Amino acid sequence: TILPGQAISGPAQLARGRQKAATQSSREKRERILKVAERLFHEQGYADTTMAQIVRELGMTKPYVYYYFQNKQEIFERLAWRPTVACFTVLDFAPADQRPAHIKLASGLESLIRATIEHYPSAFFAYRDPQVFRPEFAAAQKKIANHFYERLCVLMEQARRDAEAARLEVLAAKQA
Repeated sequence: TILPGQAISGPAQLARGRQKAATQSSREKRERILKVAERLFHEQGYADTTMAQIVRELGMTKPYVYYYFQNKQEIFERLAWRPTVACFTVLDFAPADQRPAHIKLASGLESLIRATIEHYPSAFFAYRDPQVFRPEFAAAQKKIANHFYERLCVLMEQARRDAEAARLEVLAAKQA
């Protein structure tokens, strides 16, 4: 189980090209590579996007991209991991959050929609090209998805119980 506030480690953190330590400048360069690759993956799909196309769009050399990423698959997995975490942690409310379950559900689902929009188009890469992912990436993705569905089911069951209790209170009040 993933606890609220707990860092989510994923397979996207395992590989890092040849870069040893991230700096502000290197993060900006990585983000630029990811932005270009995201657009190409969205327009052409994973299979029809090549490292040569990514490099050409960037106006850089292959060694430049390989310094930051080991390969095209790592780029794709990084792009897919961000929305995975953003979307599948929306129901991780703080233990002190005493709002009713139906309010938490509404808030979480609204956050899910916002996260999906914010991470479009990469939010759909996992559904569009799932065969691309390494087994350990797919396993980490499944783990966090299962965490989301566990939280969803707990909240839905609690909301159902709350609604039933409210219904019984109304019936008791009518009979009094």
